[in-house]
Amino acid sequence: MTKVYFGKIREESEEKIKNAQRRSEIEKFACREGKIERIFVWLMLEYAVKDTFGVELESLNPRKNENGKWECDKIYFSLSHSHGGAAVALSDGPVGVDIEKMPVRNAEKLVRALTKSERIYFENAENKDLAFASLWTKKECIYKKSGTGAFSPEHISANGEETQTGTVNIDNSAFCLSVTGKNAEYKEVTV
Repeated sequence: MTKVYFGKIREESEEKIKNAQRRSEIEKFACREGKIERIFVWLMLEYAVKDTFGVELESLNPRKNENGKWECDKIYFSLSHSHGGAAVALSDGPVGVDIEKMPVRNAEKLVRALTKSERIYFENAENKDLAFASLWTKKECIYKKSGTGAFSPEHISANGEETQTGTVNIDNSAFCLSVTGKNAEYKEVTV
């Protein structure tokens, strides 16, 4: 079972976040846009856990592991945010999710992080924005699922694991959304 929630980022108060460790982490973040995104995606996680499992996130003991990845008891989750859009994936096994607003910022510089076969696919693609966003979000969600080490996209194959990838429209902007695994259920959060 994998459920993916996505939606438009709205400004919310960090005081709404119940987890003290997450609230403290966000308070130290200097960039206003990044802070707003981190607050919202966490509140979306709280909503998704309650909506899917009928329990409060705090009852699952959310915490950071030794690699800096957030985890909790009994379920797996992954978070992503990008320039006005956010996504949360919940699963009964390791999961990764990534959302990127298209076109991806700095894509022309990031192309060098693609493998040879990925570069060929990208160069031959009719829609280069979608092709790059698809490859990049697959790499990100595969990395997030592993939960280890530093993100090194040149060492991650976008085809190394089964992923679902598509586009979603959030506030009249196109986003590419990828999640590891198959048969994910999607739910847009509009509240």
